[in-house]
Amino acid sequence: MTPLPKKTKIYLDTSAISHLEQPEKPYEQAYTQEMFNRIKLGAFDVYLSEVVVDEIMKCSPAKANKLMYYVSQIDFTDIPITNDVKELAEKVIAQKILPPKSVNDSEHIAAAIMAGCDYIVSWNMKHMANVRINKGVRFLTLGEGYKETMLVPPSMLLEGGFFDETRP
Repeated sequence: MTPLPKKTKIYLDTSAISHLEQPEKPYEQAYTQEMFNRIKLGAFDVYLSEVVVDEIMKCSPAKANKLMYYVSQIDFTDIPITNDVKELAEKVIAQKILPPKSVNDSEHIAAAIMAGCDYIVSWNMKHMANVRINKGVRFLTLGEGYKETMLVPPSMLLEGGFFDETRP
């Protein structure tokens, strides 16, 4: 019997959810909606942490309700923010991958790494999905013995060949 192919494991940071409700950013919103459609079809194993929920709840009540509704529509694995996650998040800051004020972003990264996610999906290009941060995260994961985790925006995840193998 042939084993089933392993699904890609993705961690959604808050921006990868909040862009479902960002009509002022139509490009990002369209890719985010397509990603959520693929998630609902079971294309990915999805992971979230309590940091995501905490950040969503800081939005206006109307937006928070809408975003939590989207979250309730998908299957995901909850990653608790344990002491191990916090220690790894501290290493993200100690190694200057992120600045000291970026505690939540470092916890997103650490939670995803500890869960063995292939990708952290984010529209946060300043503190997450950029080349410098990817290099730092790669250095950290290899140095600490974890599986490599890449940070990508939804557009890169969708255009990366995961869905249509016939595309050039």
